[in-house]
Parts: sequence; structure tokens; C-alpha cells
Amino acid sequence: MGVPHLVSHSGPGVNFMAVLYGAGDRESYGLPIGLQLKESSQDYIEAAGTEFMLMFLENRVDRTPNYEYLELFVTPVKDDGSEVMVNVTQIYSSSIPMISDSVLPQETLRISIPTALRLQGNFLTQQGISVTASDDVVVYGLNKDIYSTDGFLALPRKSLGREYYVVSYAPPTYNTQFGIAGVEDGTTVEITLPDDPDLVAVFGNSVFSRGTGGTRSMMLNRFDTAQIQGYYPGDLTGTRITSNKPVAVYSGNVRTNVGFGGSRDHIVEQIPPVQSWGRNFVTVPIPHRTTGDIFKLVSSSSHTIVNIQDKDGLRTQVINNTGNFIQIVTQDLNSHLYITTSHPALLTQIVYSQYNASTNEKADPSLIVLPSCDHYSNNYHFAIPTPDVGIYTHYMMLAIENSQKDGLILNNNFLNATHNITWTTIPGTRKVGGYAEIVSGKGHVIKHINPIVVFMATLYGAGDRESYGYPVGMRLIPTPEPVTVVETWTDASKKLQAVLNTTSISLMTSTQLVAEAETKSDGLTSTAGEILGEFRLVESRGGKAVEAIKNYETVAATLNTSLTLALDANKTIMAATEAIRNITVLNLKGQADAASNISTDLKNRVDARNTQIADLHAELDAANSSIQSAIRMWSSVDQMIAILQTQTDSLSTVASDPGVMPLVDSANQTADHVIALSDQAIQGDQAIQDSLQTQEDLVAVVQTTVNNVSVLMTQITNELSSFNSRYSTLQTRMNAINSYHGQTGTARQNINSKVAAIERKLKRAQELADQLEQPVRFYGNTSIAVDNPSSSDAGQVFNEVSLEFQANANHSGLLYYAEGNSSGSWMLLEVMVGKLLFEFSLGSGPVQVESLAEICEGCWFKVLATRYKNEGHLTVTKMDTGGSTTSYAIGSAANNYLYLKSEFYVGGLPDGYTLPNGATFQTSFFGCFYNLKVDGKPIPLWRKQIEQGLRCCSKPTTPDVEPLIPGVSFDGFGYLQLLPVNFSVAQPLQVSVQFRTFGPDSVLIYVHKQGTDACYGLFMRDGQLVLEYGASGRKQVIRTSKTFNDGEWYQVTAQHNATYGMLYVQFVNETWNNVIDIKTATTQAISLAGLADADLYIGGLGPNIVSLGPTGDSFAGCMRNFEHSVDTLQLVPRPLNESVIQSVYVLFTGCFARVVRGTGFRGNVSYAQLDESSQLSEIRTLNMEFMTMQPHGILAYIQDAGNPATLLYLTLYHGNVFMQSNYGGSALVDPIQTRGQSYSDGFVHTIKLDFTQRPRLSVDGEVLVGSNTLAQDHIALQGTNNYLYTGGVPYPINLHLEFPVRQSLHGGVRSVSLNSRSVNFFDSLELIEQQGVYLSGLAAPPTARPPLPYATTLAPPTVAVPTCVSPVVSTLSNEGLRFGDHDDSYAAYDLLANYTFPVSFVIDIKFKALSPNGILYYMADKESNPDFWLGLYLWNGHVTFTMQTSSKIAATKDLRSKNQYADGNWHKFSLVRVNDFLALVRTSADAKPPDYVNNNVSSSPSSTLDVKTDLYIGGVNKATIKGIFPFKIGQEPLNGCVGEFVFNRHTGVFDKLNIKNPIQSFGTSQCYSSALPGVSLNGTGYIQMVDNLALQNAWNLSISFRVTNNTANLVTVYQSDTAFFTLYMVKGVVKVVLSDARSASNYFTATSSHEMTRHGVCDSQQHTIVVSVTAIDILLQLDGIEERFPLPLPQTFQVPIITSTLYLGGISGNAVTLPQGLVETGVMGCIEDVKVNNVNMNLRKAITLHAASLGCIYNVA
Repeated sequence: MGVPHLVSHSGPGVNFMAVLYGAGDRESYGLPIGLQLKESSQDYIEAAGTEFMLMFLENRVDRTPNYEYLELFVTPVKDDGSEVMVNVTQIYSSSIPMISDSVLPQETLRISIPTALRLQGNFLTQQGISVTASDDVVVYGLNKDIYSTDGFLALPRKSLGREYYVVSYAPPTYNTQFGIAGVEDGTTVEITLPDDPDLVAVFGNSVFSRGTGGTRSMMLNRFDTAQIQGYYPGDLTGTRITSNKPVAVYSGNVRTNVGFGGSRDHIVEQIPPVQSWGRNFVTVPIPHRTTGDIFKLVSSSSHTIVNIQDKDGLRTQVINNTGNFIQIVTQDLNSHLYITTSHPALLTQIVYSQYNASTNEKADPSLIVLPSCDHYSNNYHFAIPTPDVGIYTHYMMLAIENSQKDGLILNNNFLNATHNITWTTIPGTRKVGGYAEIVSGKGHVIKHINPIVVFMATLYGAGDRESYGYPVGMRLIPTPEPVTVVETWTDASKKLQAVLNTTSISLMTSTQLVAEAETKSDGLTSTAGEILGEFRLVESRGGKAVEAIKNYETVAATLNTSLTLALDANKTIMAATEAIRNITVLNLKGQADAASNISTDLKNRVDARNTQIADLHAELDAANSSIQSAIRMWSSVDQMIAILQTQTDSLSTVASDPGVMPLVDSANQTADHVIALSDQAIQGDQAIQDSLQTQEDLVAVVQTTVNNVSVLMTQITNELSSFNSRYSTLQTRMNAINSYHGQTGTARQNINSKVAAIERKLKRAQELADQLEQPVRFYGNTSIAVDNPSSSDAGQVFNEVSLEFQANANHSGLLYYAEGNSSGSWMLLEVMVGKLLFEFSLGSGPVQVESLAEICEGCWFKVLATRYKNEGHLTVTKMDTGGSTTSYAIGSAANNYLYLKSEFYVGGLPDGYTLPNGATFQTSFFGCFYNLKVDGKPIPLWRKQIEQGLRCCSKPTTPDVEPLIPGVSFDGFGYLQLLPVNFSVAQPLQVSVQFRTFGPDSVLIYVHKQGTDACYGLFMRDGQLVLEYGASGRKQVIRTSKTFNDGEWYQVTAQHNATYGMLYVQFVNETWNNVIDIKTATTQAISLAGLADADLYIGGLGPNIVSLGPTGDSFAGCMRNFEHSVDTLQLVPRPLNESVIQSVYVLFTGCFARVVRGTGFRGNVSYAQLDESSQLSEIRTLNMEFMTMQPHGILAYIQDAGNPATLLYLTLYHGNVFMQSNYGGSALVDPIQTRGQSYSDGFVHTIKLDFTQRPRLSVDGEVLVGSNTLAQDHIALQGTNNYLYTGGVPYPINLHLEFPVRQSLHGGVRSVSLNSRSVNFFDSLELIEQQGVYLSGLAAPPTARPPLPYATTLAPPTVAVPTCVSPVVSTLSNEGLRFGDHDDSYAAYDLLANYTFPVSFVIDIKFKALSPNGILYYMADKESNPDFWLGLYLWNGHVTFTMQTSSKIAATKDLRSKNQYADGNWHKFSLVRVNDFLALVRTSADAKPPDYVNNNVSSSPSSTLDVKTDLYIGGVNKATIKGIFPFKIGQEPLNGCVGEFVFNRHTGVFDKLNIKNPIQSFGTSQCYSSALPGVSLNGTGYIQMVDNLALQNAWNLSISFRVTNNTANLVTVYQSDTAFFTLYMVKGVVKVVLSDARSASNYFTATSSHEMTRHGVCDSQQHTIVVSVTAIDILLQLDGIEERFPLPLPQTFQVPIITSTLYLGGISGNAVTLPQGLVETGVMGCIEDVKVNNVNMNLRKAITLHAASLGCIYNVA
């Protein structure tokens, strides 16, 4: 391995391609040097990572490997100098050891993999190889054998997907093949072969092909590998692989030659998932070849257009079907290609074989994935493989923008300066391609000097008939769908035309011209398709050009809708005009004749018309003139009425004339003929010019038309209003005429109906136009003024604004602003430097809520901002991931009302606008705006968009939701009646259906015929299935012994004939069925002839039908796969959505894929009315669980019928639980509510309400207590007809005006109980009325939480939400003796009684310490006030030796180690003495870091050491060791263990103590196998520290801990209700509560907004919390992450002075009483370190350890 290489560009924004090729003796390789991968629509995933799953496919066919090892090459990405640890694991063979090694930056780690892990054959094995690293690395694999080698770039786990297509080469020499590696347990994989008649695939012992179905399924677990091979001459290319979880896919050939050359080679690549394919590619040929290359392009979509441009020009091919491919063959070295596709595709480069062994053209086949231009990266770290035999020549192929090529840097040197590269222009692009020969080295880096410039790099190495090749890296980006062009808008306009199909005869000329304008817009569709390729090119050249084309498309799209609306409005006016004309039949005939003439003339004009753009101006002007003429026709109405009054007699005669109707019919036919001629003329028109300049001219003309249309629509509205007024006069006059001539009534009815039709159609047109609304683009200099739908002189207690937005690069701008009527009041939403701010003022200063979400450029966010009185909440959701964050703030204003003006502004403020005092904003908004709602009312910005000429944006994307599965859903209140086609129970019958339900009683199938006592039915009773049938008093009942209402899928099959019946049930899941219950019965003959031609009901009974079976309740759940026999007992499928007579409360759209038990609510007016009269007289408790994805929704409501002032209102408001009540007084009690939470996350949450003392609300264990005290232990209701409403309330219940939520819950509730009595929604006596309720089960919670929209230390979003680890206590060890459980612990030994120590000796001791101070060993000449001694102890963690001999020099005292050793690990030290020379050395096995000190004293002068006491270890006997003690720590015992003590005399005699057998000891015990410093607590205890800790003025506290529970009290200092501080966690959320020195009920709670502890605090890893308190605020720091800003204390708050006992890990219930609702639960785990005002609290000095012990022994193995 040589030195590392780096190639890069000097411009940081330049992308380029680099491909590496190496050739040697019959060997070669080729690969792109690097790619970049992308994980979501915004975040790139580089090909580097920390976790990989690899496999090696079969190589050669002789089954005997010539090389002993396969190879992996690993190189780090970061250049920070830190070492990266690499681990390689497998489970295939226990004889293959795990590999652990390390590698430094710019070096390459070469790892040998035994060939036993290479697959052979077509079987499911466990030959997966896991590679993990401590930091990002790039991994390459080399599948080696003699003259058969190829390599691949390994893709990290984060970039894997669920859909792939295979690539191989055909015709193969040997088999084509692919492999699949499992990454997660329980992965279901489906394989679908391509439509290749020659392909026969083999897997296991089975052969499959297209002719035999072509599909195989399998289940993979982690490390599982499956290899599938295709027999010659079949090609596996295009094989589709799908899975329910990510997998790794590898494909290629076992060994093959390519082209006419005779050499053969193994070819392989790891295939990127479909989600990361691209549309734009360039190719660079393999160097020094005369043959060119083969390129294979596979498409994942049908009808994919492929444009291929080379030096000979542009050619186009079409891939018709999904998974099909084209093969592109180039002829020589200069064949550079530019390839674009209309849908995402995968491009691979296949290298031709070497012609013969003697040629100088060294090469061999290789398969290389070529990244698309979108997937290039800015830098690549790569390694050069080294062959075992022969020599490789390594080539890196590069592609980059021509202007940026000089900025490439390889290994810190400009590439063009060190390599003489010949660059070749790639046709159709501004890119160039070239190659550089790379020499071997440890590791290489190629990058561009400009970090935003990207390029392609692939690597190819070749020798004699051997090679390798792979991309060096890439970034995989989910490829966006093609830009939506004009067709979709045209389709929408046609829908409008279908709805508004009223033809205007008089304005046909104008209609024709407008329709022709639409035709021109339609013509843009084909032209847009033709320029799509150019558009992609332009997009890479400059943002402004791209924006221009995008604007053109969106303007054209808006134009189509506007023109259509104008067309429909014109038609509407003319319909009204024609209706008036119809009053006079003669006039009608004249108009019809005139229309016919006009239409004929029009036909001629259209035929002769030259459809050039310049004509459109004149024609549109003519259209406007015609419209004005039509408007002037209204003035003739009065004249026409006068004619009617004078000609009534003749009218009567004419009206009765039988020839009138034929004239009318003739007029209609004439109109139809005109329409047909117009359609023919339009269809015959030619497409407009195809140049972009012409289209831009047309857009300008069309834009003018839009403006005209806007004016015209206003005129239409005014004229219609005028018409209505005149029509009212007309109707009055006609009533007078009608009193004399009843014959005119028919005409008047025609007018009424047509005017009504006009209004309906205009309304429908507006509704459809609203549906076509697109996001509005703002450019930083515009604003929109909008009428406020909620302005009121009365003011509001609450406000709400919701919207979706996409910010531009500057990340700042005003989104929404509404000013109040009172001075200094307003409400606004603003993006400020990448953060979203919600601000409002009620007149006494602003309340600001800042979101934690990081507003990234181009990202779509959904915003919900609410104000309730003086509190504000802000939720921001990143729309492509679904991750959200909620923040809140509370103001101090006494006023609760905000009076907003009648107008608000979006996107900015008008020039010259004066803001109220205190209100500021940065700038106008630059970006896109969508779905604005104010107080729940949609705001149609599209109308303002048209008026102001603003552009559109593309709509945002949202995360995929779990799709419904096929099936029919039954809500539990209805039935499904089917036609009994070929279904008869009167003869032997077998019927089967799969079902899922939670209901105990229901009808599954029921056959009914009026007037007969015969019955047949399949029921569920108490969860058991029951088949019951019979007649005339003879019935057969078959009942299962097991229950099946647990929400799982079951298949029940019922069979009967006259004397025999059978019922059996199978458990059903995705892969297998299992019979779990079967019952049979025989009886005397039973005839069901009375049920011939009977009605068939599924899931319930029809109206007025009384069940003759065990129940008549409707089925609640899902059914599918309904089958029954016809003539024979052979089952025939019967779709439940066909031959339907009637369905009630049945949905055919599908069922939830996963369900949990619960009651669901759909729609804004849903509710369940429950009769709980036995419990509603006195309400003590109300409990429930709920699930929803919506931020608002009523959960429960109770109102006293006897005293309506008594009520209980429980709702979800802005994702928080909100409870408000009134106990019969004149005013509502202050609400109890959670704050800053987001319970609208789809997960199950638990609510508990308790009214037995003070009202208490508990949500997921967090308790909130109301401020008022109840007069009794319940809420008393006086009325008798009281009900519990859940999910919503019905009309006409009027909710209090201060209740912020009125809409129903979109979601579900479960486990509802009132006064501990469960509510049964399946009981019709309890659920007496409902609307929009379903009992079929709730959609199961998500399997994982989406990633937060800001940087966190959370696990990746693909990992399920972490749960608390289980507490595991370290086991006891037989090694050593433990000290420190008592302050007087020690052990004494008789080592050298009455013996003078030798002048030289060595003492070895092995220990582990959990505290920084403690005695290790001690001896002296006497017990009190010694003159001579020796001893070893820990002092602040340092091992310290002291000795006094006859010389009594100071140099023998306090010899200290360099490092500290109070870390809970075993350490071994040796003390060497030679007279007064001392040396202390650490002799542990690892001895890292080394530690040696000596006292620098000569060993020559003789000195004696006369010691006679016992040897004390771990402490001393304080009762006998008195007086002066020579240790600086005093007589503090060791907190830890001593495992070994050895005394080595100068005579060579070793005295090794039996540590466990002292002559005397106290306070000792067994050691734990593992322990760390700290104090362990079992969840019921506490640590009582100093009694007089003083917290005053500004102070800080920090605590480090490890816990396995996430709800616990960490720190409490309690003096009184007005002087206390407590720090605790509730479900991982950190809270600080500080009392107010002036009010016992006004304590302040500071809640951390960081999510990192919430999801990981109970992982038994060390976490640290720092709290800083000042007179004005509290600042929290969690694991080094500070809150974005301090949490301010209320202005009237007074910080207390607290002097009291410090409790850690829990509190003493006898000594401390915290306010109700605060957490007092003890810690399960360890407290490791506590500091107050930066002073360490010595945990060993605790006053009391209650249910606690020194040393952290939980989960420390």
C-alpha cells in the first residue's frame, strides 16, 4: 500500500467525475472514485459511513480458491488525526475470529477475509459480513481469485433501500448472479424476474422463470445471505427486488468474458437502491483501450425516453417497460457520452475482455456503477488495491465542469500540475472527461479546492487478464420526479368545462378565440417536453435561467385555469341572456338564425386562420369587445318587458302554437352543430412554434390576457348583481302579467332554474379553482393584504394561525402580521436568521416564542401558532420527515383579549406602513407560502396571486403514511347486503372469510328470508365463533372453544350439509396460516329449503330484521377474502365490493395495516354519547388513553342538565392536554394544561383526572394540580339526564366562548373509565348515540419517531424509539476484599511481627478504588505517635507512598503517581525500596499509560526501618491507632477493593497474603465484579448530604448520574413551601421547580426544551445536568447542550434564600413534603458526582445513605 492520494478542485462548488482504472498481468480493476448518497430530500448521504453489511458472491467455477483470502480496504474520511477503530464480525463460523484494528487518516487498512465467507451455489446462508467503525470510513471489497478479480464500493447501511434492479452481463460465459444480504431481522424479500424467455433462475432446490410465475419470496434475518443464479444464456438484468426493510444487493457474473476477447473475469458491484438513481450521466472510456466500452442502462419506470449524445450527434431510444434496459456500445477511446433519461435510471460500465495474453493492452472485464451528475461529490477518500501476483495499473476516470478542472487536488497537489491529463469535451455538456494514473499508496484523497464544486471519480485497475473496478464514492440522492408540465392544468380546465357545459351562442366568436388561446397553452405541453432535456442543462448553468423556466411553467399553468374561468363566466352570462330571450319565441328564432350565421362565419374564419401569436392580440381584443356588447344587452330587458305587456294576447296565441317547440329544438341543434364545428376547428389547429423565445412571447401575451380576465371577472360579478336586481323587477312585472296570462309561467320557471344553475356553476367553478391552488412565491419585495375572517370588536381569548412555507437562502422574513385595534397590540410570525419566531402583544409588551427548528434553505415547514390568553405555543414540523418541535412562552399581561383589525398582511408590509411601538420585523419574506388558515378558516391566496401577478411554487412533499391494506372496514353500526349470486344455504355449502375484530359480539354472515323460521348465520359471541343454522325447532349450534376478538387476523371456514357441520379457524399472518381451532357436529337431517333465494347480509342485519341467532350486533373490524362454494364444495372468491345492494357504515377503501384496540372518530362533527348515569351524579375520576395526529380535538365533555354552569371540558389544544371546568359558579375555573408538549404524535398517551382533593391532571405520569380546592371530594351533578361525550359534542350543545377547541377528535380513545368503572363502547345500552365513530380498531402507533427538525444526539429516525434499559446489578466476585461500607472498615494481618524490615524490598498491591481518598496499606513501629512507618494511600486519586526510616529525611515522604486511579478499575503498583531510595511504578498488565516516579535519592546511605504493628489494608483500627497519623488524608478507609498484596524481601522470599483471611477485620465484604465511582440507589432510597447547604443570590448546581428509570427526583433542597428547589425528570423531560419567596402556590417550573434526555436518559449511561439560577432567569444545560436562551422568571417572582439539607436521588418522606404533583420517586441507578457553586460534594461524606450504597453497581458490566 502506498501513500494516500487526494484529488480535488480549487473551486469549492465545482463537481466533477473521477474514475479509477488499473491494469496488470491479465488483471485489472475499474471503479468510480467516489459518489455521494442522499438520505432524504434535503440531507446527502456520502458513501462513507460507520456501518456496512457486505457479502462476496461466487467467483470462478472450479470451487477451489487459488487465493486464501478476500480483501477489504478501509480508509477514514476525516483528516483530524484521530485514530478510527474498525470491527469486522460474522456469524457463519465460530472458527473465524472477529477482526478489530485501527487506522489513521490518509492511511488504508487492508483486511483479509477468509474465502469461507464467499458464497457458492444458490442457497440461503449466513455469510454476511458486518463492518463497523468508530467514525466515517470508506470501504471497498475485492473478490479475488487468480485471473478472476473485481471490486466494489460498499454502501453504508444508512444508504440502503427497499427496491433494487439487478445488472449483469449477457451472454455470460458462466452464470449471471445476484445476492441479497439481510440487515435487520424479519425482512421479507420478494424477487421478480425480468421478461426474458431464455432466463431460468435457480434458488435452493427450485427452478423458476417467467413461465413458472417468475416470483419468489423469502425471509431474511441479519447476516442472512441469498445468492440466486441465472443459467446460460439468460440475463438477470432487470430482476426486481423489493423488501419491507432495507437490504444490501450485489450483482454481476460468476466469471465471464465480454466481447471477442478470450479472457474472463469475475464482475460485481453493490447496487444502489432505486430511490437514489439519477437522470443525467456522462461517461469516460477506459484508458488505453482500442475497443471502447459497453454501457447498460436500466430504468425503473415504463416509457422512459433516453437521449444519448456523442461526437456524432444526438439519438433517442425508449425503454418501454419497467426493469427493461438498453445497451450502448462505444467503439474507441474518444467515445465520451452524455446520457439523459426522463425517469430515474441506473447506468453501469462494462469493460471488454483482454484480447490475448501477449497484447500490451492489459485489461479484463469489470462492472462499474456510474453515478449520475446529481450524485457527484466534492471530495473522495479512496484506497488502491494491491494484487497478490502481477502488477496492476490503476486509472482514475474523472468528469468535471471544464471551467473547474484546474481546481482538482490529489493528495494535496494540484492534479494538473502532477499529471499530464488530456481532457476531452463531453458532447452536449460543459463537462470534460479525462483520466489520471494513480500509484499505490496507503490512502488517497482527491477533492476540489472549491467545496461546492462536485465531480465524478471512478477507479479501474488492470493487469494481465485480471482487473477490478468500482466507483470511489457517491452521494445517493432520492431523485425528484419530473417537473409537472402544462398537461395537468389542461386536464383540470377540462374538468371545469365538463361541469360548466353551458354554451353561449351569441358570444361564440369570443368563446372560440379564448378556447384557441387555451389550445396554444396546451401546445406548450409538447414543447415543454421537447425542451426538458435543455431545461436540465440550463438548470446546471444558472439558477436564474432555471427560475425563469419554472416561472414560465407555473404562469402557463395558472393561465389555463384563469382562461377557463373566464370562458365559463362568459358562458354563464350568455345562458342568462338566452333565458330572457326565450320569453319571446319569435325573438328566440331570430337569435338562433343569427347564431347560425355567426357560427358559419366563424367556421370560415377558423379554417382560414393562421395561428400565429401576433393574431392573438387582435382576437382577444375582439373577444373583450364582444363581452362588452353582451353586457350592453342587459339594457334591453326593460324594453322587452314593455313589449311583453303590450303583446300579451298575441303571446298567448303564439305560446299555444304547436310549432314553438320544434323551433326551440332546431335552435338547440344549431348550437350543437356550432360546438361540433368549433371542436373540429380547434382539433385541426397546428402546434405553435417550438422555440423558447416564441413561448416566452406567448407567455407575455397570455399574462396580458390574465389581467384582462381578472378585470372581466369583476365586471361579470357586477353585471350579475345588476341582472339579479333587474330580474327581481322583471319577476314582479311578470307576476302582474301572469294574473291575466298564465301561459307565461313556463318561461318564468325557465329563468329561475337557469339563474340558479348559473349560481351553482359559479360556486362549483370557484370550488374547483380553490382545489387547483398552488403555493405563492414571494420575492422579498411584495406583500399581500387579506381580509381578516376573525376580526371582531368583541376581541378573542384565543387565536390561531397555520401555514406552510419554504424559505429562501437568507432565512429571514415576515410571514404574517396582524395589528390590533388597541394601542401596542399585534400578532406576527417571522423567520429570523434561520429560526421561526411567533410574537404577540396584548398591549403591555411582546410575548415571544422561538422554535428550536432549524429553518433550512429549500425545506418546507408546517407551522401552527396559537395564543390562549397570554400564553403562546408554536409548533414547527419539517414536512419531508414529519419531525416537529413545540415551544411556548407565557406573558405577564392581565388582559386576555386581542382585538385584531379587519385586515392582515402576508409576506411583508406595504411601503410606508407604520408599526406600533415595540413591534419590529427584519425584512419581507423571500420564499413560498401555502395553505394559510386563520382561526381555522382557509385563506384563498391564489386570487391575490392572480391580481398581483405573483408566481407559483411546487407543492411540498410529506412523509409517506402507512398504506391501507385490501379489505372492507365495518364501523360496528351497520351492515353490507350483497346480491346472493350463486349463494345458497339450502344446499351443502362451504363459506370462508378472513376477519379482524376487537368486538365480543357480532354478526359475520347472516342469511335472512321474510316469513320463515329457518336461519343460517356465522356469529361471534363473547369472542367465540358460532355457526348456527336450522329450521322448525331443529337447530345445529357449533361453537369454538377459543376466542378471536384480539385484533389479530383469522380465517374462519364453515361447512354444512343436511347432517354434518364443521367450523374451523386458522391464524393468518403475512407468511403462513395455522389451524388453531376446529369443531364438527352431526345431527339428524336439517333442511334449509326455506332459505332458498334468501337475502345475504355481511357484518350486520338489515333494518327491521330480528336475529334468530345468539346476537344481532353489527360487526366492527375488517373482512377480506370472502369465498363460498358454488354447486360443489370448491371455494370461489367473492369480492365484497361487488354486487352490493346496500351498505351502511361500511368502507371499501381498505383497512389499517396494523391496529390496536380503541374507539375511533372521523370528521369534524364526530362524537359518542354515553349513558353513564350511574356514575355521573358524582365525578371523582376520569381516565382515558388517546391517539391522534391532529393538534386539536375534543376528548371528553360533561355538562349538568340540572345546572348547566357545572361542566367539565377536556380537549387536546395545540398538541397539549387542556382541562377546564366549572363547579356551578358564575365563572370558569382557571384551566389546567400541559405546556410545550406534542401529544399529537400518533402514540398512545394516558390522561388521569382526579377531583378528590384539588383538581389534578396527570398526562403520561406528569401531574399538574389546579389552584383551587374543591368543597367536596367530587364534582356534583344535579340533573338526571347527564351524559358523557367523547371525541366531540353534538349540535345543539353550545360550548363556552372561552373554550379554544370546538372540532371533534381525529383519532381515537381507549381504556375510558369514570370513577374507576370502565366504559364499554360495544354496549348499545351505554353508547346510545354516535356520529362518525368506528369500533374497528385504531391505527397502530408509528414504529419509530421522525427525526427532530434540529440537531440532536438522538438515534437515527429509522431506529425504534429507545426504551429504558433494565436494571442489572453487578455480580459478586471471589477476588479480593471490599472496604468502605463503613467509616471504620479495615483488615489486619500478621506480616512481620517483631521483625526489622530489610533495607531493600518490593511491595506489590492490586486494588480498585471508587473514591479519590483512602488507605491502601499501613505499618508502623508503634500504634500511637509512631517514629517509623511505611504506607500507601490514595490522595485525590493519586497513589501516594510515605515512609520514615532512621534517616528521617523528607524525601521519603509523599511520593505520588503521575495519574489518578479512582476509576473503579483494577490497578497494580509496585513499591521498590533500597535504603532511602524509593520508586513507585504501575505494573498493571496493560500499563497504559505508563506511570513511574522515584524520589531521586541515592541508595547508598544505609537506613533502617523498624516496624512492628500489624499490616493494615484498606484502613486502620481507629480504636488502637491513635495520636499523630502520617497520612495527609487522615484515617479515611479505602472505598473499593484490594485483590492482592505481595511482600518480596531482598532474600528472594515472597510473602503473598491471603487477603480473605485477616487476623482481624471490620466493615469488609465481597467485591463486585464491576463497579464505578458513585452511590447506587434502588429506587426507594436517597442520599442525605450537608444539613446547612445555603443557596442564595446567583448559584449553580451540577449532577452527573446513570439511571434506568426516566421519572425520578435528582436533587431537592427543601426548607419550606416558600423556600425550596427541586430538580427531577418526568419521562425523561428535565424540570426545575423553584419556590416563590412571597407565595407558596406560585412556584416556577422550568422545563427543558431539549429532547435528547427524553429519549436516552434511562440508558444507564452517564448524563450531566447543570442548573444556573439568577434573580431573573434559570438556565439549563443537558450533557453540554445549553438551552437556546435562559428561561425567564416572572417579573413579580422573588428568588428565595434556601438553607437546608441537600437530598440526592430521592427525598425523605418524613422530612420533606413537596407540593402535590411534583416527582418524589427515587433514582434507580447511580449518582456519580455533584457540585454546588463548582464545589464538589463528597458523596462519601453523606449524612445518610438510605437504600443506597457506595459504588455504582448498576449496569456497569
